[in-house]
Amino acid sequence: MQIGIPTETVAGESRVAATPETVKKLINAGHSVVIERGAGVKAAYIDSAYEQVGATITDDAYTGSRITSSYAFTRTKHGRTFISSKLGRL
Repeated sequence: MQIGIPTETVAGESRVAATPETVKKLINAGHSVVIERGAGVKAAYIDSAYEQVGATITDDAYTGSRITSSYAFTRTKHGRTFISSKLGRL
């Protein structure tokens, strides 16, 4: 399965959906992981830390830890699925 980690869009939100350590575990379990460029910066994880464990950096990540607006929901392209720990008002 391909798992994408986007930059969080909520004002003041500094978390990221996955750390380099968890990304490494996902990759070792056979998944591929795509990280949106800069997704971990607010949580003190630079893009190269994700690349070092095998993730791909992209401008088009499509899954996330939160869906908080209709804008975020519409970022999902056809055939893709959001994985979310919290579903906000759409």
